[in-house]
Amino acid sequence: MEERFVVFGINDLKYAISINLVNEITNACKISPIPNNSQIIEGVVNLRGDVIPVINLRKSLNIHQTFPQDHQIIIVNSEYGNYGLIIDVAHDVKTFQKDQISPISEVGLINTELISAIINANGDIIQLISIDQLLNRNEDIKSEKREMILC
Repeated sequence: MEERFVVFGINDLKYAISINLVNEITNACKISPIPNNSQIIEGVVNLRGDVIPVINLRKSLNIHQTFPQDHQIIIVNSEYGNYGLIIDVAHDVKTFQKDQISPISEVGLINTELISAIINANGDIIQLISIDQLLNRNEDIKSEKREMILC
């Protein structure tokens, strides 16, 4: 069985998310900061009239450098709504066989709640990011969703 992923880079590392979660990938655009917001939410962008919160994946992954000026944003769909993820560069959409994908528990790594699996792409290691875990671990995102439902 095969699965398709968007593969992208942050620094020299490769990451992936399921293609099923991706709405689009856009080039750098103006991010408007929101005061008193979550540490991982960089701000919001206006994408064709839709205001979308943007998550700084570098902060989520404890990468302490700032994102480049020519960054890209992956717009993902989740149970909490649409979110943008700041990345350095989108590489490609790739198809991997099930036997190339090792759940993180099988690899023997601990304390990697954002990484759900490791993909062995012909010797190239790609870390599979769990969007659910990224959004679930952030209380501000969950409370924003509850407020939207109550309104």
